[in-house]
Amino acid sequence: MRLAFRNSGGCPRHYPYATISVLMHIAIFLDQHLDTLGGVQSSVKLQQKYLEALGHTVTICSPASREARKNGALIATESIPLPGGGGYHFTVPSSKVNRLVDAKFEKLPPVDLVHVQADYWGAITGISFAKRHKLPSVITYHNHVKMGLDKVLGVVPGRLLIGWMSRQAEKQFGTPFEGDKADAWAYLRYLANHTHTQLTPTNHFARTLMEYGVSPHVEAMSNGLDDDMIASIKKPEPGETPVFLWVGRMSKEKRLLEYLEAVRRADVPAIFQVYGQGDLIGAAKQFVARHRLGSRVKFHGIVPYRTMVQAFASADVLVQTSIGFETQGMTVFEATTFGTPVILSDRLIAEDFPKDSYWIVDDESIEALAYMIRGVYNEIKSGNRRSFTLGKKYDYRQSTMTDKVVKVYEKTIDAYRKSI
Repeated sequence: MRLAFRNSGGCPRHYPYATISVLMHIAIFLDQHLDTLGGVQSSVKLQQKYLEALGHTVTICSPASREARKNGALIATESIPLPGGGGYHFTVPSSKVNRLVDAKFEKLPPVDLVHVQADYWGAITGISFAKRHKLPSVITYHNHVKMGLDKVLGVVPGRLLIGWMSRQAEKQFGTPFEGDKADAWAYLRYLANHTHTQLTPTNHFARTLMEYGVSPHVEAMSNGLDDDMIASIKKPEPGETPVFLWVGRMSKEKRLLEYLEAVRRADVPAIFQVYGQGDLIGAAKQFVARHRLGSRVKFHGIVPYRTMVQAFASADVLVQTSIGFETQGMTVFEATTFGTPVILSDRLIAEDFPKDSYWIVDDESIEALAYMIRGVYNEIKSGNRRSFTLGKKYDYRQSTMTDKVVKVYEKTIDAYRKSI
């Protein structure tokens, strides 16, 4: 750790005040390469940008990926491709991987803290690194592991994967695993027992983790949005035809096909913009062609982040369709930041937003979603467009989030030093 004095002339514009800072070297471990598509990867890129703007050093360790671009602050571990596209890979935790990681970090300044932003192989590799080098560690639980595996793999394959992960963690950490190795909550609890601070993006998922005994204290720490991007994007005047926006990974748990069926049943002459990629893209396009929805439903695939942010600002409403899966629902944060209201299928997400910024679908049925789309369309056409401001309570700018996480880092380091 280093001390640095920074005055207003040398600060990035996000931090235009004089301050004395303790500068740290943070090692961040991920399940997927930084250059692949995903909310975690996007949030870590921003975290890296804003930590480095304050003078901290950030080194990221993740599986290698064919999607990778040149990044000098990234350590890539040997990996195996995952099916389904997206450039996703997994790394098998092993002594070989540990030796590679240790050798890479040995050439860098001493690490002050490990931040595990992963739930699977990245978590095991990162926690193992922290334990070997006697470093304080923070873990952010980004994924609803139980729900996600049940939806994506199925209950039995999901339990098999968690059982395998638990055995790998037990080998790496060198302490007995207590409980059912195939239980996702027991696995997450084992990770928590080997880290010093536990975070998750929202209050509702922090509560869930504590209710299932993962940790007695999990702090909510939202992912952030780029201050520069927020300042540069303006919400345009609304057009004549209402625009509904759907954004996400096109996989089963996101309920894209259910959404398209709801669009068909709603039968309103709106424009339905769809952004993202994934296994269901072929089925989604076939559905649209079969039901002759091509004049209304527009697929855009993966676009530059600025284009995506402009889409959030330009839409009349965002539609969030997954249920029980999201720990944060980052697209909702992005849309509401630009004053775009949201149709929520998952009512748990609502507690992180002001009441006038959303509608909640009555139940999980496709018909209820179609009814809501139809109702919101009629509301917009009647001239009743929802207007709201987030205010300080809902400040999700990355500069604010980085200030908060730096305090968490300093508190974790201080507590760790006092404990040894």
